[in-house]
Amino acid sequence: MLRTGAEYLDALKDGRNVYLGSEKVADVTEHKAFANTARSFARLYDLKRSPEHVEECSVEENGDRYSSWFLLPRAKEDLQKRARLHQLTAEWTHGLMGRSPDHVASYIAGMCMQPDVFEGQADVWFDHLLAYHEDIKKRDLFVCYLVLSPQASRQAATEGPQYPSLRVIAEDDKGVVVDGMKMLGTSAVFSDEALVGCMMPLSPGREDEAITFTLPMNTPGTKIFVRKSYELDAHNKVDAYFSSQFDETDAVMVFDKVHIPWERVLVHRNLDVARDMYYRTPAHIMGNHQANWRFLAKYRLLNGIAHKAAEMAGLLQVPAVQQTLGNLAAGESAIEAQITAQIHAPETLPNGYVHINRRFLYSTLHWCANNYYQLAEDVRTLLGGNPFIMPADASILDDSETGPIFDEMWRIPNAASRERYLFNRMAWDLLGSEFASRHTQYERFYGGPPHVMNMYNFMQCPWAERQALVNGIVQEMERCINR
Repeated sequence: MLRTGAEYLDALKDGRNVYLGSEKVADVTEHKAFANTARSFARLYDLKRSPEHVEECSVEENGDRYSSWFLLPRAKEDLQKRARLHQLTAEWTHGLMGRSPDHVASYIAGMCMQPDVFEGQADVWFDHLLAYHEDIKKRDLFVCYLVLSPQASRQAATEGPQYPSLRVIAEDDKGVVVDGMKMLGTSAVFSDEALVGCMMPLSPGREDEAITFTLPMNTPGTKIFVRKSYELDAHNKVDAYFSSQFDETDAVMVFDKVHIPWERVLVHRNLDVARDMYYRTPAHIMGNHQANWRFLAKYRLLNGIAHKAAEMAGLLQVPAVQQTLGNLAAGESAIEAQITAQIHAPETLPNGYVHINRRFLYSTLHWCANNYYQLAEDVRTLLGGNPFIMPADASILDDSETGPIFDEMWRIPNAASRERYLFNRMAWDLLGSEFASRHTQYERFYGGPPHVMNMYNFMQCPWAERQALVNGIVQEMERCINR
């Protein structure tokens, strides 16, 4: 089915244990720290099922329609269908929702596409994965993931538990009992369910941590601890347009002796499959294809801000400014070309499924992680000192005493005072606020630390082919000597 935004919001009223500091949040759809962002996600559900978009955002099966981010692609056309929904979702959220509902759905779809990674393995249940994919597809659920252990646990096993990483502490004929912490649950507050697993490798001796399962966000014994809310401090769309409605939040999840039924367990005590399910299947690349579309939407927004800032300041004819805008424009088109190439040079699995080009995906991911800071800095530079001379808040605009003064004194040749205020407020929210700093850090570590990004590209390059090219030239040179 394609559920409505109202149905999505109703599902969030499920008694989940969300903590903002020491405050237990009674209802995330009504709390000032989360309500607007919850409605932004609800809007996605309404837009993709609207008459205008339903055909391009969904697929029909057995007389019903399902979100195309659940589609298991068997042709380039299927990849294009999925990509269109990624693109629209990114545009509707200005690229600011890194973990929108299409992200983890794409991971799960990618896992389902390569059963040979699971089959024949001990303590692995591929049939549970297929059943889960079918369930979330039919109910149109929003799934987040928590697949990293706390930093203190990322070491070889030591004598006894020295860290709070999630582990199995008991099991019976009904399921397993888990205890500990998992991170980083971006959008966990707004999700229906979570996939909990191990994206990083685990060393021998840590089999109790090699557990992968799914669960509803209101499961007894779970607590969700969120970071500081930027939405809470963003009082309206005028003074904080983005942070007031697109703060997806980041969270950790604590499990206090939580029982997980066997039918929700995907992997148990299998160190290899616990990680391989992300990287030996197309899961990681399918999920991050969504991330590339999201980055492109944000890049386009940055370029719009950059051009308007230069236009307002009367700088569009300055060669140095044109050079900056030219560099920004070139980067945007290059990223779009890379994303398009991922679809138009797909890879085919022996079972007939197709996935986006792995090498092109990782090179795009690498570029985005390593260049966002400079992109933001270049656009921020074009703003100059304008954000610092804007009044404290929008109350000045229509005040009978201060409004006329503002209208007269803050106008410039290329913009009226009100337009100047609104633009600079919007731009600074994206580029200079605490919300903006979170996005800079988020993009930098989106796919992992920089050295991890380098390793992805190192591992995917066909080095033997490259070396064969060089060796062929050397051999030809050798033949020239012997003539």
